[in-house]
Amino acid sequence: MRFDCYSETGANEELCHARGCCWIPASLSEHRLGLATPYCFYPANYAGLYGGYTISDVSDTDSGKSATLVRTAASFIGNDVMTVKIDAKYETGNRLHIKVYDPANERWEPPLPVMPTVDSKASDTDYEVVFDEAKAGFQVREREPPSTPRTPDRDSNPGLPVISSLVYCKSDARGHVATEAAGAGRGDNEPQNSSPCFNTQDLGAFIFADQFIQMMTYLPSKYIYGLGEHRASFPLSTEWSQFTMWNRDQSPGENTNLYGTHPFYLAMEASGNAHGVFLFNSNAMDVLLNPGPTLTYRTVGGILDMYFLMGPTPADVVKQYTELIGRPFIPPYWGLGFHLCRYGYADLADTKAAMTRTQEAGIPLDTQWNDLDYMENQNDFTYDTDKFAGLPDFNGMHYIPLIDPGVSGSEASGTYPPYDRGVELGVFIKDSSG
Repeated sequence: MRFDCYSETGANEELCHARGCCWIPASLSEHRLGLATPYCFYPANYAGLYGGYTISDVSDTDSGKSATLVRTAASFIGNDVMTVKIDAKYETGNRLHIKVYDPANERWEPPLPVMPTVDSKASDTDYEVVFDEAKAGFQVREREPPSTPRTPDRDSNPGLPVISSLVYCKSDARGHVATEAAGAGRGDNEPQNSSPCFNTQDLGAFIFADQFIQMMTYLPSKYIYGLGEHRASFPLSTEWSQFTMWNRDQSPGENTNLYGTHPFYLAMEASGNAHGVFLFNSNAMDVLLNPGPTLTYRTVGGILDMYFLMGPTPADVVKQYTELIGRPFIPPYWGLGFHLCRYGYADLADTKAAMTRTQEAGIPLDTQWNDLDYMENQNDFTYDTDKFAGLPDFNGMHYIPLIDPGVSGSEASGTYPPYDRGVELGVFIKDSSG
């Protein structure tokens, strides 16, 4: 099992070893490796070897459990938060809330959507949180054995396999020892049919620095869904896949970040049960799925604010997720019909011609759109009074003009009221210089 220790470009053996990591190119490996397999990866017991976090102060609280992580030496990233707090709140019977944060300094947390505030501890839960004072991190486990459905009268799927091969760092010139253990994600004394939903204990390298946070976890199976918005297969590949989340307006393509960010995944367990995990963090991030199967979160700021939704069916997980973040609104009836839009309509006449052709072909058209072609200099809240003259009187059906979330600051002063008025009201996002 490998966890990438050098995610930047330009990795080589010298730089890899400077971080205390293993360097084994594919040509020297005993196993066949895919193209995305990292050559530079963390050794087993990396935290113990290089001063990672140790756990202490494990205690029960009025809302659940808590623990403290203390780092004994700085990481290769620098600017580490040397003391990290973990709070586990048992919010409802099927929803667990875990925050991993800097107790000494306030860090960015998204203000929206407004999450529920729960200070009491649910008395009967489908989960439990496990801390081990010999291992940094935590586990989230089902309270019942996975072979027992969490809800009566539900179908199970015993055909989902348990991925049970766990391989630590292979031996290289620096003397790291290879170790193999059966049962990915299990502790030494846990039964063979037991597999945590989430297990970060002593796995890879947990880093909590000012502008870099990294955490790894075992997954209960390779059947993982979500982590949008990306163009990928419905069941996500755990063969060295990377999902970057940083909203970008571009044509959909594989292996790239797109319009939206949804750091939520749904996982199927070997028992046929399902659960979901939502990371409430709005910073740029990568989520990596690797053989094992395992998952790695990397983000450049904020905290690890996580919600675990215990299902047990996929439909239950989605219901619990939308209960948390807010239900989708009911669209208007006409919004469910056929909409016609493309980038590149030359003018209003071209738009009308496309609409007319569609109607004459017998296609039940409900809504006509225009992309930013209709704007003047592609500025929001304007329209081209030459090419799209008469647009305000264009009617006959529902019409939607596209709006981009940006107001130009390049226009001459006094010629573009949305910008001038925005400056006057101080509504724009400012950088550190103001």
